[in-house]
Amino acid sequence: MKQVRKILPALAILAFLCVFCTLLTAAADTITVSSETDLQNAVTTLAKTGGTIRFAGDISTSGAVTLPVNRARITIDGGGYTLGMHGSLTLNGDMDFTNILFYNERNTWTTGDYISVFCGGHDVHFWDTVACSKAGLAYPSIMTGYAGNAAFTGGSLTIDGGTWQRVRGGNAGTGAVLQIGSVVINGGSITEFLQICGAGACAPGSRFDVTVNGGSIRNIRFFSTSAMADADTVLTVNGGEVAGRILLSTNQSGILNGDCTIRLLHGDFSGLTGIYDHAGGGSLKASLLLSPSLAEVTENRVTDTLSGTLLRTGVADPCLLYTGGLYYLTMTGSSNIALIRSSTLEGLANQTLGDNLVYRGAQDTTAINTFGYTTLSGTWSPELHCFSADDFGADYAGWYMFLALRKQGNDSSNIRMVALKSSGSDTPGGPYVHPIDGTQYKSQPILDKDGNIITEWGCGMSILRIESGEYKGIYAMWVAEENRGTADFFQKIMIARLKSPWQLASEPTVILTPTQYWETIGSGYNGTKYYPAVVEGATALYGKDGQVYIIYCGSGYWTNYGLGQITWNGGDPQSASSWVKYTDNPIFGANDKNGRHYTGVMMQGAGHAFFLHDAEDRLYAVYHAYPSAANGSGKASARNAYIEPCTIDYSLYNGTNYGVLTFGNGKKPADTSTQVSFTTYLSHASLFDRLDVSLLADITLADTAELTAEVKNGSVALNVTYNTDATGCEIRRKAEDGTFTLLAKLTDGETRYTDKTVKCNIEYTYIAVSYVDYGGTRYYGTPSDTATASVRLEPPTLKVRVSADSGTAFLTISHPSAASIDYYCIYKYDAAAGAGTKTLLAKIKANYNSLADQAIEYAHTYVYLVTALQGSSESAPSAEVSVYIPTPRMTFTAATAVGGGILLTVTDRENADSYEFKRSDASGSTTVLANTKDTTFLDTDVVPGTRYSYTVTAYEDGAPASRITANCTAAAPKASLSITEKVGTVNIRIPAVSGAVSFALYRDGALLLSGKPGASSQFPNPWGDGKFVFRLDVLDKDGNVFDSVTQTLRIGAPYDEAYDKNGDGVCDIRDVLLLLQSVLNGNGGTLADVVKLLRFIAD
Repeated sequence: MKQVRKILPALAILAFLCVFCTLLTAAADTITVSSETDLQNAVTTLAKTGGTIRFAGDISTSGAVTLPVNRARITIDGGGYTLGMHGSLTLNGDMDFTNILFYNERNTWTTGDYISVFCGGHDVHFWDTVACSKAGLAYPSIMTGYAGNAAFTGGSLTIDGGTWQRVRGGNAGTGAVLQIGSVVINGGSITEFLQICGAGACAPGSRFDVTVNGGSIRNIRFFSTSAMADADTVLTVNGGEVAGRILLSTNQSGILNGDCTIRLLHGDFSGLTGIYDHAGGGSLKASLLLSPSLAEVTENRVTDTLSGTLLRTGVADPCLLYTGGLYYLTMTGSSNIALIRSSTLEGLANQTLGDNLVYRGAQDTTAINTFGYTTLSGTWSPELHCFSADDFGADYAGWYMFLALRKQGNDSSNIRMVALKSSGSDTPGGPYVHPIDGTQYKSQPILDKDGNIITEWGCGMSILRIESGEYKGIYAMWVAEENRGTADFFQKIMIARLKSPWQLASEPTVILTPTQYWETIGSGYNGTKYYPAVVEGATALYGKDGQVYIIYCGSGYWTNYGLGQITWNGGDPQSASSWVKYTDNPIFGANDKNGRHYTGVMMQGAGHAFFLHDAEDRLYAVYHAYPSAANGSGKASARNAYIEPCTIDYSLYNGTNYGVLTFGNGKKPADTSTQVSFTTYLSHASLFDRLDVSLLADITLADTAELTAEVKNGSVALNVTYNTDATGCEIRRKAEDGTFTLLAKLTDGETRYTDKTVKCNIEYTYIAVSYVDYGGTRYYGTPSDTATASVRLEPPTLKVRVSADSGTAFLTISHPSAASIDYYCIYKYDAAAGAGTKTLLAKIKANYNSLADQAIEYAHTYVYLVTALQGSSESAPSAEVSVYIPTPRMTFTAATAVGGGILLTVTDRENADSYEFKRSDASGSTTVLANTKDTTFLDTDVVPGTRYSYTVTAYEDGAPASRITANCTAAAPKASLSITEKVGTVNIRIPAVSGAVSFALYRDGALLLSGKPGASSQFPNPWGDGKFVFRLDVLDKDGNVFDSVTQTLRIGAPYDEAYDKNGDGVCDIRDVLLLLQSVLNGNGGTLADVVKLLRFIAD
């Protein structure tokens, strides 16, 4: 016990040290931060060891942040605090995020609000304690890859929580680089879209695997590039909610390659509006696998209910859409346009306009620079319309906004119509940009058929479609005016066919003017100015049997505004006579046709309707009106937007056929307390009805596969039989340790695979196993029986052809398994020396199967043989091929001749009777040049730089006895000149030049002689002593110089250029005096140099 008591203090100290070291280690692995700088420094500290970074409070970044590189995994624990992001966050290592709120601080309500967390191809996990929020348009987004175009091959992203704007499996950059990544979504929500790959092109070999086990996702797309992308993509949904659309590509002009697999196994797909194939180019192969339960979806109505007809207060000229699971509401503005989005009707009333701007007039350079509207005081009657690629072409497809811009002033005389395009290619959500150059908020003026801006007053542009017949087309309608400032001031409805969303294809015509009393209420002079008789707000409506109606507004909006109807009678839509006005107008409003207010209707000026259908094809009208007392008095100062169902009553005759727009309360607006129900989605009896893909397959249990193996062309061809409704089939090969390892996966009904990795003389054993992926689990069938195969390396086959004339042996090699052969080894020996002298002539790659051997001698016999190499294995040799190289009877040369042309020379050991010289060129044209007894021929009819092939045939007794060929490239003919001087006589000789018809000879730049080449001249020296430069130009038949030659000649006194001090071409006493003067003045030279010059002249 005494010993125990003695060691107890020591044990206590040891325990304390252990606890202290543990605490010290824990403290070292966790760093607390409270600023952006702290965060950067903490990552640097933990870069090699890993650990945890914990927030001590909210942190706000100054802008875009790139964290330092970390080699070890780091956990960022927000501690329940917020990371306020003023820019994107780029990661440079594996990380976990937990207990943190990502807050997007940007609030411009434009695409400039978009920021992202770039994971850089690392392993990053956002845990379920992560949350997101936003100050402006967008939540933060996540990219598995980079902001730019860097390649990555190991990206792994896991999302368990948070609300994200966009998630991409690849890069945000558009460059075509290799990208291999995976994404697993277990929770959270994605509000705009999940993109399986990156934003742009992908290099071959790219692969993306995305698995959804939970969470909520709106819209899934695989590709969005307009360029080429080559990637294999797999989307597996095991749970969660998927709504909106699944698109193989948002850009139908892209060239897509690879395999795309969509597996919808479990989850809520009631909000899925469609699955759409890619219509562009490429070899993309898409496959879809559905669980049996999803293929049997029953009807599922989702009803959205509004407690009354009031949609939103403070709205004029409403336009309401429902698409992609969202409502979109826009309206007239003062200088901007707001677009409110909501998944419910009720939600449209709760959002502020300033937070939802998609057009800003102050930034519209068209309004400012083209129209001169530096300030707007009206952005009137916006309407949203979608055009497909079938309408005007793929370049024009998308969502457009038509609106009118009003210049700030005291009246409304300055109004221009414009168009903008949604920057979201598949949604109307904007922001809106110029449809040609993409500049944000820049509008495109509406153009006439000649491409000129329409400068006449115009407003309220809308679209009308004639779907068939002689007048099939897309037309624009809008309101124009006449006689402003007069008692006859009125408005009119115009129409013209469209060439594009912003240009007319025809001259506009008038189809409607105010002719009924109810259309003129509020017009005339009010003591200060004239007000027009009004028809405006034309909107197309279509009947069940092809009827086409136009619903329009009559009377001033500030008075007894209401709706009227005209009906197309089948004639030219641009003719007013083709539109029949309903005699019992107005069909809707707060007042009757005589202007009397309907008792009990607590609104005034009800009109300017826009129409939409719900999922059950019920018709709804959205209109504006001023709240008022029950008798129409006490009209409010601002209008509100209302919605209520309506229908086309086909029992009513409209003047040309049947069908009149009718509301639930007759011609009167419904009581504002009337409940409105709108079916936002109606699923069909089967999910198949919402598909547009090339291959559909139910999931069934895997069964037993059957496998055969056969040797073909040096490889093993494997054929599998299995249930192709299964997800796929694995082929496995037996390894050296006796286990079967995966060799290949067959999917999409594939049944064949070729194993090209085999080596010769080894027996391989294979099995096949089919499988089904269901509910996150892979189910395997029963393995097949084994199949075996062994590849024998066969010897090649060799053929040899001899060309004695060219002294060449031509070898051709073939092999039944050429694709699996690496090299051929060609051996050769001289038969007279014996096989013991065999040497390796060449080792060539197997994709080259021929060789020309010119290392031969005439009157010798050579033996050739060849083997095949695969890896380290060499086959047996081919059969030996012996060839005798005979001495040729003739030799033949073709060479460039002096003076141009090609000189052909034949040496014939047997002297034939005659020789035929024949020429051919690259075009295949053949020309017989001569039949002659001469063994030479000069071909002057050649083009310099052209290669010619010549054949000489020797004839004996009128029959060909021998033939030989040669090649030569023609060189340009060269001029030559000979000028000599002897005993006071100058001799000039100019040889003939092929192709030259004249010459010009110049002495010191002056013409001396001219004539035809081949001339000679001799005459006494007329120039005296000196040095002279002669230049000869030879000219073709067109007078063009094709060669020149220069010669220098000295005549008379001795000459040395070093002594010619005055440069006159003669060394004489004048040069002596100049040198002596230079010596005396100290400018160069010595008296010895003077003496040397005197001796030179004397000699």
